[in-house]
Amino acid sequence: MSKAGLSRRFWYLASVVILGAFALGADLVWNSFVQYSANEASLVNLRQFHDSLAVMTRISAERGPANAAMTELAGAQPFTASLQESRAGVDQALGSLRTQIVADEASFSARALARFDAVRDTLAAARKRVDAVIAQAPANRGTVELQDVIEGMFGVVDVTQGLVDELGGRTTEADPSMAPIVIVATLVTELRDVAGRLGSQYIVPLRTQQPPSAGRLTDITRLRARIEQMRTIVAANLRTCLDDPRVADAWADVNMRYFGEAFRLLDGIRLGQDGAVPYAMTPAEFTTALVPNMSTLQALGDAILTVTFERAISARDRTWRVMTISGLATGLIILTMISIIAGMQRFLFQPLLYIRDQIMALALGTPGEVPMPSAKGEEIREVLTALRLLRESQRARLTVERERDELNLRLKTLADTDPLTGLLNRRALDNAIKSGADQFSGFDGAMGLILLDLDHFKAVNDVHGHPAGDAVLQETARRIRQCVRKSDMAARFGGEEFAIVVAQPNIGLMETIAEKVRAAMADSPIAIDKDTAITVTASLGVALGRGGEEGWAQTLSSADQALYRAKDEGRNRVVVARRLPRSRAA
Repeated sequence: MSKAGLSRRFWYLASVVILGAFALGADLVWNSFVQYSANEASLVNLRQFHDSLAVMTRISAERGPANAAMTELAGAQPFTASLQESRAGVDQALGSLRTQIVADEASFSARALARFDAVRDTLAAARKRVDAVIAQAPANRGTVELQDVIEGMFGVVDVTQGLVDELGGRTTEADPSMAPIVIVATLVTELRDVAGRLGSQYIVPLRTQQPPSAGRLTDITRLRARIEQMRTIVAANLRTCLDDPRVADAWADVNMRYFGEAFRLLDGIRLGQDGAVPYAMTPAEFTTALVPNMSTLQALGDAILTVTFERAISARDRTWRVMTISGLATGLIILTMISIIAGMQRFLFQPLLYIRDQIMALALGTPGEVPMPSAKGEEIREVLTALRLLRESQRARLTVERERDELNLRLKTLADTDPLTGLLNRRALDNAIKSGADQFSGFDGAMGLILLDLDHFKAVNDVHGHPAGDAVLQETARRIRQCVRKSDMAARFGGEEFAIVVAQPNIGLMETIAEKVRAAMADSPIAIDKDTAITVTASLGVALGRGGEEGWAQTLSSADQALYRAKDEGRNRVVVARRLPRSRAA
């Protein structure tokens, strides 16, 4: 596989690993985000539920100042001031709740807002009736009318209960783990309301200073029993919150003050017992003594929801931290993996590919000059260093071998070449014929040879000197090269004698070549120096024989005989073996 193919496969596998890590990290972050969103929504629901309980509790608490104000003189202080303060607290709680419901874009918000409007309208009507009673002279305030107005305030709480159930149901539906808290907080708020209803049963008898009716005594007994029952239920459901000291202290305060002091206050009035009338306190005094002990129930509800809020916020923040840490860890892991993979690519994978390529190049004998890649590991660096030394060693060896081959070639050339003319010498010609005779043989195995001898060459040396003779030999070799084909082979046979082996020969072709060489010699003088030029002719013998070592010897003998015949017949001519020569001018 090519280097590029391996690199692509490496990055493909690396991408799969990185994408896998990203998918796992993204899944973890997404799950954390979903949990965070759920916790945030749970906080919103819990806040609305808490505020609805606050509205219900404050409306229940408003009954005390209202009862006191309706049983005292019109405009008497501090009862009317206390009523106004209580109403302001209710209105503030209503405003806070409405703001949260309107801001919430959940589909159920319209339903909750309709219940909220019903609470507000019912409360406004009940307050109007309370104000009407307060405005009357005490003598004109009928007992029945007073009891109806008190029942009207009870009705406001009943309507508010529907809003509490709506918001509590949504809280538990979104987060089932909130169900115990919703139940116990609702029970504590209802307990506060029932406690208020129980206290309200004492208002009319205390104002009229008359024994209660049998029906009222029945209601008081029923309410006391219901309070005890609710106390048991609250205690059972409160266990999940009692590990917090604030809730534990608030519950202990409820048991001490409400179920202790408040109940002793109720029992001390001896309502319905003989000799209890006249009662020892007025409705206002009764309210003033009872309400502070009842407020412990509200404090308990606030403590429960405060602890729940803190735990919900802690869970949300914990989820946020998990989500943030997961995201950062995922990013860090991916960056680390990319760095590791990039480092492996640069410092391990590339060196290994380099090592592979160099080993292959060494095996093929072609070590290239490729820059050695970076490597961090000591072992890889040692391998690369050893490989570099091996490559340099082989390159040096190849250089030596190449120089040796070139030297051998030069030596062979010197051994096979006539140093004066540059043609092959006789030994080289013999070896070439014996080793590669087939390339010079014709289709019928014929071997063609032309022998050339310069005429009167000794006279040239004697008259003009040996340098002139050397010049004649060199020029003769040059003219022979011009006349023969590339496929033919020319050689200096010895002294002033030359040989031409004709490839794929026939008599006509050989005569043509021989005549061309003869004419080239005879027709143009050879310059000895700038002032002297001489004409040198040549005699040529042509023979067509058989190939092979024995055939070469016979062909050589026939050509030599033809050459001597050319000499004997007057020189400057071409003679074909076993044929009459063609005469030329001497």
